[in-house]
Amino acid sequence: MKMPMRGSRRLVESCTPFKIKDVVAAGLHDGSGALCLEKGPAGLDFSVVIEGHGTYLDLTLYTGWGDERQRIELSKTPAHFGGSRYWLHCPRCSARGAVLYLVKSFACRKCHELRYTAQFESPRERMRRRLLKIRELIGSDLVIENPLNPPPKGMSVRKWERLLDEYEEVLEAYRRELRQTRAWRNDAPSTRRSPANQAVHPEGRMGP
Repeated sequence: MKMPMRGSRRLVESCTPFKIKDVVAAGLHDGSGALCLEKGPAGLDFSVVIEGHGTYLDLTLYTGWGDERQRIELSKTPAHFGGSRYWLHCPRCSARGAVLYLVKSFACRKCHELRYTAQFESPRERMRRRLLKIRELIGSDLVIENPLNPPPKGMSVRKWERLLDEYEEVLEAYRRELRQTRAWRNDAPSTRRSPANQAVHPEGRMGP
């Protein structure tokens, strides 16, 4: 199957998420009110009016392309440590999940055909992203070759040491990938010296 080009599909990270945990935290799964949605990378700020009925939500979204009204079914399952956990159901396919995404209307990731940025990354990009993530967790700067900070407040020494071990392992693999890329570039034939790019004189000898 042919892989879709990056530009032909929307990315999850570029869409505004609608999370059931935010709805429940605001008490809107069985109440009424407005919920400010998390901004996406585009910086758009949306507020959705929710009328919660316990088993479903009636949503009204005021947008630049017109008012959007949807009904989202809810379900709940027992939580591991007691109580219940609520779920959203996609209005298109009824799949259960914790998040729906806004692309003019709310639906799940599959129905909107969304892709994660990581699906288009090379191994080197994935390693670099993981290195930066570890540095962020530890509270270090974002210069990959700089030393890592001591464990930040609230992080156990054991977890910090585990992150250090992972960092060293990923960093070594990242360096190997960089060396291989440089070696390939150095070994690549120069177009200037390629016989295919040299002119042939009438006498039959090669020339510049």
